[in-house]
Amino acid sequence: MWLLNLTMAYMKYRDRNEIIAQILESANGNRVRLTKIMYDVYLSHTLTKEYVRLLIKKGLIEYLDGERTFKTSEKGMNFLRIHDTVQGLIVAAPAQGARQLGIPSYMMLNPSTNNS
Repeated sequence: MWLLNLTMAYMKYRDRNEIIAQILESANGNRVRLTKIMYDVYLSHTLTKEYVRLLIKKGLIEYLDGERTFKTSEKGMNFLRIHDTVQGLIVAAPAQGARQLGIPSYMMLNPSTNNS
């Protein structure tokens, strides 16, 4: 859930994997309806349906027909674990410093603040 709050706090553009992770996180361990997913992930009804259809097709989320709810599958949980690991690596890298990582100064995103 912290990932949803962090992402929404910055209101950045999200890629497809980020949106998928947020949907899976919303349905993680819960039986949630489409509207709850839609509100949690800040997507339109149409986009939410498209993503959920894709996730069902790929086996990442399950639809419980009698209850009309969704639940993250075991495969979806694996996706979330991998996604969180990768996100942790991406967030940790800038904190270590470019010089420690051996990144040349010309590859820095903001070269004006680089002390080379």
